[in-house]
Amino acid sequence: MLGTMRERLSAKLGNNNDNAFKLRKLFKMYDKRDEGMIHFEDFRMFTEAFGMQLDDDSLLALYYVYDPSGSGYLAYEDIVKQLLDADYYAMYSPAGVDNTQALVDAQGTERLVANLRKRINGTLDEIRAVFTSFDPEGTGVLPAKKFQAACATLGVVLSAKEQEWVRQAVSDGSDVKWVAFCDAFRE
Repeated sequence: MLGTMRERLSAKLGNNNDNAFKLRKLFKMYDKRDEGMIHFEDFRMFTEAFGMQLDDDSLLALYYVYDPSGSGYLAYEDIVKQLLDADYYAMYSPAGVDNTQALVDAQGTERLVANLRKRINGTLDEIRAVFTSFDPEGTGVLPAKKFQAACATLGVVLSAKEQEWVRQAVSDGSDVKWVAFCDAFRE
């Protein structure tokens, strides 16, 4: 029976990626308590709203498999995991794909640091020595202009995007924490 439902759902989803998101949104609509559970009757209405009519025997069979305790509720994440192909499930599942801004920022930082590593000549100790020469007080912080001068000494003129990353990642107001900048180069 799950095979039949999978085929029907697959035909309904077709090649339209939006349908996986519609499926999730529809489930959420019937999950009145936002617990990840859907009641037997709500599940019936959900399948009908999605254009899949299931007879009582099919619904009871699903509940027998996915609600062995007889609570009357299905954990819809479990059933959708079984019904969707892996690719669609990855799009559907909130746990399947992490689209958080933090991940995007971390990936951007990795790319920028990798690009800077290619362009900056010298070892980490040599890079630290240059920044130390611009920071005679040993504060670990430089005004933005001195930071840019230290980078120029290392043979790098920061692009606008790189300057923005420095401002967001390792700046304290208008000053740059060069120690934190160097720490990003540790491998």
